[in-house]
Amino acid sequence: CWLYLNKAGQLQLPQTDLVAVVALALAFMLRVLLGAFTDGYPVDIGCFQAWSLRMADKTPVGFYAPDYFCDYPPGYMLLLWPGGLLLRAVWPMGSEALNLLVLKSVPLVCDMVTAMLLYRHGRKRLKPAVAAAVSALYAFNPAVLINGAVWGQVDSVLAMLLILCAIYAMQERWVVALPIYFVSILVKPQALLFAPVAGIWLLMSLFGVMGKTFKEQSREFYRGLGIGIAAAVAIVLPFSVFQEKPLGWLFELYGQTLSSYAYATVNTANLYYLMAANWVPLTAKLPALLPLLTTAVLAGIGAWLYHAARKQNAQLPKTKNGQLSLLLLGFAVINL
Repeated sequence: CWLYLNKAGQLQLPQTDLVAVVALALAFMLRVLLGAFTDGYPVDIGCFQAWSLRMADKTPVGFYAPDYFCDYPPGYMLLLWPGGLLLRAVWPMGSEALNLLVLKSVPLVCDMVTAMLLYRHGRKRLKPAVAAAVSALYAFNPAVLINGAVWGQVDSVLAMLLILCAIYAMQERWVVALPIYFVSILVKPQALLFAPVAGIWLLMSLFGVMGKTFKEQSREFYRGLGIGIAAAVAIVLPFSVFQEKPLGWLFELYGQTLSSYAYATVNTANLYYLMAANWVPLTAKLPALLPLLTTAVLAGIGAWLYHAARKQNAQLPKTKNGQLSLLLLGFAVINL
């Protein structure tokens, strides 16, 4: 990557595009090989296979039932539906590699779309060579490869939706950003973890901190809110037809899903794991310094960026450092 960036100044835009296309093509081929010839995490792969085939058999109308286990929300089930139809068609061939590839096709494709989004958006704000490097770093990131191509996890879909949402939110195009965020929540509940940061940015934008007044944005904001609600209803409604509680079943599903995450961390390489809190219930006493440490890091970086923004002799919210410092300081307060 360092060698590429040092030589990138010699590349013209079409050449950079070619480098990006070649890198993404290699990343795609690598994903196909990993997806087809690695089993992935057996429990999750088994669930995704069963849910895909059930969607193909029952359709959304009969998918959720009291005697059937599924702790994922309806948004992702709709994405598994075409995969289930295709899986049912190729199953008689007896090819385990093909079956695995079909099962992992959704996260595999979403990973590639995310890498392309990073390049396309990056070209507007960075040098094309840097944008290509960022895209390639995501496409070949071992964690992304394992999570998507090997384990076939839904996080690849969530990452794509949240990056799309962030791109449109930075452009203050709420008529697109808000519906995407609503859909992301219905794909995986962890999208709610980004609500504090997204909420801070939304409030800063709507109240004119970024330049536009609320009056200028109100029409698009309300349209985005309406489209987001309509999209959520369209996703949930087919699954609600035969439910005893037409709306309550969804809240119960989310409650069941979130209750399974009642631990500080589960086999995840993060700060909680390093502090020996793997599989430690949230009700247990966790290291008291842990939230204070993360808050201090966020506040420290935010204060440093704030100081850098003040040196630019411009209105704080109108500089990139100022915007990021406000987000980090706000998140530091929420983290407490």
